[in-house]
Amino acid sequence: MRSVSVWYVTNGDKNYFPPTARTMAFLRQYVFPFLIVAMFLVALVAVSARIFLPADLAAPAPQVEAPAAEPVATQPSVTSPN
Repeated sequence: MRSVSVWYVTNGDKNYFPPTARTMAFLRQYVFPFLIVAMFLVALVAVSARIFLPADLAAPAPQVEAPAAEPVATQPSVTSPN
């Protein structure tokens, strides 16, 4: 008796892959590379967008001292009569 690989169906056709194997092959060959390239292009556009900003907006934000926050008045806690 010959052994059958897990990837093949037992009908003897070694070129037939189950639907899940075909789906993964499609994802690996077309979808995942497209997603990787698309993410790279989005990152490239985001990083290079500074070139097209006006000169005063392309500079780093100025560091200014924030005013000190006023203390918040707290309400007295309510306790149950029990």
